[in-house]
Amino acid sequence: MDSLGHKPNIISEVAFGNFIFGAVMAGMGITIVPEISAKHIDHQQLFTLPITDFGKKRSISLATKKAKLGSKLYEFLVKHADEEIVV
Repeated sequence: MDSLGHKPNIISEVAFGNFIFGAVMAGMGITIVPEISAKHIDHQQLFTLPITDFGKKRSISLATKKAKLGSKLYEFLVKHADEEIVV
């Protein structure tokens, strides 16, 4: 993402599980999860946005605390879907 002028501020990486959603709810960041996981978090106060037409075979969703942030990140992902991003 550096080549696109964006440098992620990665402060933590966690194992997959409900802890991820708790971290997003606490405002610690965002996550991209498989669609099947995103379908089962509607009981939590998170915004999920399916990521479609991404040129990949797996359905994934972006989970953020706020819809505005999710929408902006989705636009970014779609815009740069065909580019090689080095993190």
